[in-house]
Amino acid sequence: MPAVGKDRENVELLSRTVDRFGVFLSRSSEFQNRICAVAQQAMEQVVATLAQKVRNNEPVSGFTEFIKLWTATNEKAFLDLFKTEEFSK
Repeated sequence: MPAVGKDRENVELLSRTVDRFGVFLSRSSEFQNRICAVAQQAMEQVVATLAQKVRNNEPVSGFTEFIKLWTATNEKAFLDLFKTEEFSK
């Protein structure tokens, strides 16, 4: 329904702004959900790798080795995400 009165233009502008903000919130939520899903998958992969090392009696030298594994796994996961057509939209 079109706005009426002396503030019609301001009301219409505010209405468009609210509509666009709703779209922004929806897309932001989708983006955050995708980022969280990739991060969770990467962490599960890190845990699986560490578990395999433990099963094979391979030493884990400490926190530095864990950080290197975590960083490499996350870097690959996020680079793969960033290369997708879905992410570029």
